[in-house]
Amino acid sequence: MLTPEEIVRKRLVLDTFDLDLSELDRFGLDAIAGEVDTVLDAADANGLIHRVGPRRVQLTPKGFKYRDVLSWMFYSDHVKGLDREYYEGLHHANARARKNMGTPVRITGITTARESA
Repeated sequence: MLTPEEIVRKRLVLDTFDLDLSELDRFGLDAIAGEVDTVLDAADANGLIHRVGPRRVQLTPKGFKYRDVLSWMFYSDHVKGLDREYYEGLHHANARARKNMGTPVRITGITTARESA
């Protein structure tokens, strides 16, 4: 079962193409609002989203192009860690990948707060 924070993050990941942030208030958006605002401000400054009203965002055509990259900015460290473990497990089970890419491999290049501290 997802925690309220993970529900908010999931909606940010999946629905940023046209999202009314006020819909996330009941799940506790305020708990991660600083982080979300930082990402949305950067996305706005780089032309990935535009703001439609005070609390609604939509992806621009450029934002659609980079939506996968943008979505990773909303994942929690916990989910990033689970994703990394999963893909490292696949890599470990693939002898050809280990031979060609070495071990360990950091495919996504995304670090968690724990690793960047």
